[in-house]
Amino acid sequence: MRHHTEQDRLRRSRASRKVVCAGRRSGKTEIMKREGNEQTLAGGPEHLVDFRAYFGAPTRDQAKEIYWEDLKALMPERFVRRYRESDLAIELVHGPKLRVIGMDKPHRAEGGPIDWICLDEFADMKPDALAKSILPALSTPGRRAGQLRLIGKPKLGARHFREAFNKARAGELGPDWDAFWWPSRDIMDPAEIEALRKSMDPLSFAQEIEASWVNAEGRAYQQFTREEHARESLRPLYDPTRPLVMAFDFNVDPGVAEVAQEIRYHVDKPLHRPEVDRYPTAWLGEVWIPQNGYVPNVCRRLLEDWGSHAGEVHLYGDPSGGARQATQTEGTAWQMIRSYLRPVFGDRLRVMVPRKDPGQRARVDAINTRLRTADGQLHTLIDPTGCPHLVEDLESVVLVKGGTGELDKSDLALTHPSDAACYYHAEKHPLSPLTLVEETFY
Repeated sequence: MRHHTEQDRLRRSRASRKVVCAGRRSGKTEIMKREGNEQTLAGGPEHLVDFRAYFGAPTRDQAKEIYWEDLKALMPERFVRRYRESDLAIELVHGPKLRVIGMDKPHRAEGGPIDWICLDEFADMKPDALAKSILPALSTPGRRAGQLRLIGKPKLGARHFREAFNKARAGELGPDWDAFWWPSRDIMDPAEIEALRKSMDPLSFAQEIEASWVNAEGRAYQQFTREEHARESLRPLYDPTRPLVMAFDFNVDPGVAEVAQEIRYHVDKPLHRPEVDRYPTAWLGEVWIPQNGYVPNVCRRLLEDWGSHAGEVHLYGDPSGGARQATQTEGTAWQMIRSYLRPVFGDRLRVMVPRKDPGQRARVDAINTRLRTADGQLHTLIDPTGCPHLVEDLESVVLVKGGTGELDKSDLALTHPSDAACYYHAEKHPLSPLTLVEETFY
């Protein structure tokens, strides 16, 4: 913690309702931990014996991880009557209580007055939780109105957070409300900011580090341009001895698979394109079967095109295994893939199945980051002749208008090639680590 003008204004503000929109790791949560502890120790401005303070996050586990141990460490032991680990509460000897709650069940905050509450990662909470569960408890008859803190980072589609911030900043909610904003660069070390710039796509960087609101509508893969990512043949860079990636979506009409390899781009032509990473992901080819694209047909086509590959073959795709493809005689999609590809590739076949789907938003963010990071570097290339449908997907797939970042799947011919590619990127180049299970079949 060090002096920062906007943070100092936040501490000194007399507003009872404060909305804080700030970048990742920029101190907003640490400020609230200290304020909440101080308010609880004092019993609030009126020194209430039955003062009640709450710290909330989208889920109970998240709230516990963010707050519980730190709040216990900040609270002087001589004032603590007891710690209630079962419901994450601290009771003080002179009466006040402090609790950590998950807002996945907003009723946890109901049933009594709230004198002070901080809702962290408010953008990820249910939009109606504030109005239905929190505001009524902050307005208890015969008691001073409770203090409210809404904090977090901008998030695609989180209108409830954005509206609260904008209205508080514009003074539309009255004199009891105030808004505060600062980016991560004001707090974090410049070297850390540059490292994040090289590892995040421009929109995620703007959202999480610059604390800028990003429009959730429009193209899903905004970092892709045909002129930059799909401008040349990549097949000459294919190495038959290095691992080959086959990524599956398990749709039927069409049936698709995308083929990629992590290549060495500048080996024979140093700085041929300085904006391209030295070791990008290269999408080399694809399978596209417009109708009846069941797993056996997709596998036969893959073997026709890539059956002579001498190196390892790594398979990625939907962990559900494609329910539409399963039969009692042939088993799940993953079992069928193994039965068709194992005789050709033998022990060189590796099936990389995640324990669970990381989620559509995480998959889209992963490929956008791999397409282009905020420093302008390209980390993925697509062969325009080998992967025409993937190129079309990356150009054409859009987000649901008015949604929270979901893909618009109304055009049945779109999303499947990019979904397959996204499964690979989310697992091989995730924004956060994922645990993979090798050779696991469902």
